[in-house]
Amino acid sequence: MRTELVGAGVMLGLAGLALAQPKDVQPPRDSLMCVLPPQDVPEGLWNANLWPGGIIPYTVDAAVTQQNRDRLRAAMDELESVCGVRFVPRTNQTNYVNVRNGTSNSSSVGMIGGQQTLTMVSWHVHYIIVHELMHAMGVWHEQQRADRDQYVFINFANMQSGYEGNFTIRPNASPHGPFDFESVMMYDDCSFSLCCAAGSTCGCPFSCATIQALPAYSQYQNVMGNRSYMGQGDRNSLVSRYGQPPAACYANCDGSTGNPLLTSNDFQCFLNRFAAADPYANCDGSTGSPSLTANDFQCYLNSFAAGCT
Repeated sequence: MRTELVGAGVMLGLAGLALAQPKDVQPPRDSLMCVLPPQDVPEGLWNANLWPGGIIPYTVDAAVTQQNRDRLRAAMDELESVCGVRFVPRTNQTNYVNVRNGTSNSSSVGMIGGQQTLTMVSWHVHYIIVHELMHAMGVWHEQQRADRDQYVFINFANMQSGYEGNFTIRPNASPHGPFDFESVMMYDDCSFSLCCAAGSTCGCPFSCATIQALPAYSQYQNVMGNRSYMGQGDRNSLVSRYGQPPAACYANCDGSTGNPLLTSNDFQCFLNRFAAADPYANCDGSTGSPSLTANDFQCYLNSFAAGCT
């Protein structure tokens, strides 16, 4: 039987107004579902396995095409614009995410220690990449909230064998806000239905659905599985764990607002802060001793070259 992540209890619910009017958007159904891999880490508090300082080092497997690398970076950029997280190319960090092609969309939940793998097959859907990155940041599926039975009925009788773990309630995980039907972390109603192909979803009738909205919330039956936008609930939840995004891009060390935004003053600013052992200068997010090394210079140069986008 396929097993689910049993990782540290972390950001589970993504806040949203369960009673808000559903948006008139038909979420795209990608046939291949997100499958949580085994993760042998005890459950605990949500902040036990968040990424320190919001810095997430990553590598990308050589087999990933440039087009898909660009898609990955676009998803990272959106998350960085929402909360105080920063995805940085790995230099020598012990803990990092390795992104690679796979036969399913899958990621560990939160920082588990050492190399952890994020696999993608649905590269063509922006918010599926966002979904997997949010797993890596520490977010469980919305339908795994402890309060989910107040809003939906999980019909295990309609479910393909071996995928039950993706619906397991995480009682020790910490939800944020009310249940959010439109969260990008919420499965669609036909996920792993017996009426769909193995390991997938499809446009199934309500009688085949694995997630059935309770009568009081029936208007949200077709909202579940949104992969078209990141709602305010998702944004609020990410901010609750990682804080607000920085007011300006990292490379703008002196905080200037002129044109051009990045100048030689920013290099000098970084040098000054490096000399003063300012935590800002720990660009690569390393935790060793010393924490400030030549890698931080290279990291800053890379950030400067990338500009403020």
